[in-house]
Amino acid sequence: MGDQVNSETLLKTVTELAEMEGISKAAISKRLKKLEAAGLELKRNERGHIVGVPVADYEALANVTIDPIKVSAARPEVEKHKTDGQPIAAGPLPGSLEHKRLEEKQLDIDRKKRAEALEMGQLVRLDLLRPALERAGKVIQAGINRLENRADDICLAAEKGSHAARLELKGYSAEICDLVAKELAAIAAEAPEGDPPL
Repeated sequence: MGDQVNSETLLKTVTELAEMEGISKAAISKRLKKLEAAGLELKRNERGHIVGVPVADYEALANVTIDPIKVSAARPEVEKHKTDGQPIAAGPLPGSLEHKRLEEKQLDIDRKKRAEALEMGQLVRLDLLRPALERAGKVIQAGINRLENRADDICLAAEKGSHAARLELKGYSAEICDLVAKELAAIAAEAPEGDPPL
């Protein structure tokens, strides 16, 4: 939602989210597509496949609560990743209760960061921002396109000298700026106070 996914942010895969919520991977993927349009930043591999979903942002946008300690009964409690009898990485094993507790702490930190950013007005819903930007762009484009209607006035002013032409263009520039300012004010006035749910 504006910033790139932080390396410290708790990320889950589509499979893990589906397991935690007890719904299909297809349902999670469909939801992620909608949330990505609303500004959820997903971590993708070089082929464009989703490899990580920031859990705190996902929770907020999907209006769900994820419990990292919740483990599916079908999944083994501890996945032992070993090479030549040695663990791959130091620290708690993925899937262990200690690992889940660390994830829960990281998720709490992520939730607090998100709440602070939201409170400070640093988060923007892209699905709500795009239409407003398109509307403003169309107003600017319409103002510029009307410049050709002023060709005769500009030519008459140019006959009187460059200063007169400059004044004519300056006056039209002020009209365009005024038109854009009024349209932006109308967009802001029509905007809801808070973001509607997705």
